[in-house]
Amino acid sequence: MKRYPDVQAWLADQTRFIPETETLLSVLRGTGLDEGIKWGSPTWSDAGQNVANLGMRKDRAVVGFFRGALLADPDGHLETPGEHSRHVRTLAFADLDAVREKTPVLEAFLAEAIALTRAGKKVPRLAPDQLELPDELVDRMDADPAFAESFWGMTPGRRRGHALHIGGAKTPKGRASRLEKCAERILLGKGIHDCICGKSKRMPRCDGSHSRKA
Repeated sequence: MKRYPDVQAWLADQTRFIPETETLLSVLRGTGLDEGIKWGSPTWSDAGQNVANLGMRKDRAVVGFFRGALLADPDGHLETPGEHSRHVRTLAFADLDAVREKTPVLEAFLAEAIALTRAGKKVPRLAPDQLELPDELVDRMDADPAFAESFWGMTPGRRRGHALHIGGAKTPKGRASRLEKCAERILLGKGIHDCICGKSKRMPRCDGSHSRKA
């Protein structure tokens, strides 16, 4: 994942949907939210809470809402970015005409998303028999489809191990730190205890045998 110092650097690196993106940026910046880069994409937050982000797909630009599942959408404008996404919903723009047509819709969703964030509203938790994922892990998957594909491609046990390890940290900062350390393993489809050096004598677990002197 490419890193950018700010949104302008991200924009300068784009090769598609430039007029669409610039128009969407003006709408998002008009909210007064804090602007930054998270997971390689422009993200807007309020008092540290993620509200929306802007991303590129092969055939469209999309604005994602981190509490999108709570947004009122009687006309069906919003899409679910993946079958496992509980939180995020996206609004897609295939061309500049679509951006112009949907700008009032986007502004209404942004206003509602900000209100939900400031009210502390959260997407309801899963049923007790289902695996509860930490918000930090969900946000990362919603913002990074490749990461989400890797996570859901792992066995249930590996998914559970990562979720419990990341969610076991008591603070958001701690969970974010654990997530960052687990990211490489998840992208490789490896569990929290799996060997990623390829030299263990007791695969898949890493027993440290490769580090011992012969």
